[in-house]
Formats: sequence, C-alpha cells, structure tokens
Amino acid sequence: MKYFVASLMLALVVVAAKLPPVAKPGQGALLSAELIYPLDNKPTPQCHASTIAETSTGLVAAWFAGTREKHTDVGIRVSRLVAANWTQPLEVSDASAGAARESHHH
Repeated sequence: MKYFVASLMLALVVVAAKLPPVAKPGQGALLSAELIYPLDNKPTPQCHASTIAETSTGLVAAWFAGTREKHTDVGIRVSRLVAANWTQPLEVSDASAGAARESHHH
C-alpha cells in the first residue's frame, strides 16, 4: 500500500510539472475571464461542465450545479450577460425527470 501511495504521489507531481501556465485574459485564445456570481455567495457547492453560447440577444452560460456530480439535487443553471452583468443563475432543469425515468425502469 505504501508503494502504491508513493507511486500515486510521484505520478501527480509529474503530471503537475507538465501543466501549462495559467492563461491570462488577452493571451492566446482567452479573451476575458470573470465570475458569474461571487464565490462567497455561491448558490451550490459545486458546478461543472459549463458551456457558453452567443445568441442574437447576447451571451448565455449554462452548467450543471448541485451538491456533487450524480447527486439527486443536481440541475442545469443558466445565466445571461445583460448590460455587462450576469443575471442571477436560474435552474432550468433538475434531476427529477431522470429520477422518474429511473423508477419506471426498475
């Protein structure tokens, strides 16, 4: 077990050593970077798998949010960029539809 842990730690160090530098806005493909909501007032503990799209009325961002991945409270949140400010995230879908489908298959 000690060998496994030591090997895993060494692998993490090697992987970390190969990571590129953190991108800065205006360098390479990163045009800008900002938070949609402040981290000290985040609506959920975690979010992941974000996407952003440009529509005819402006930018729209969406992401999965909840306690943790695959938790029953995970939903899809959406925010729009309006007058240079992101709107309050709105939950547009939750896990209830998937939970209902799962219960019918068992």
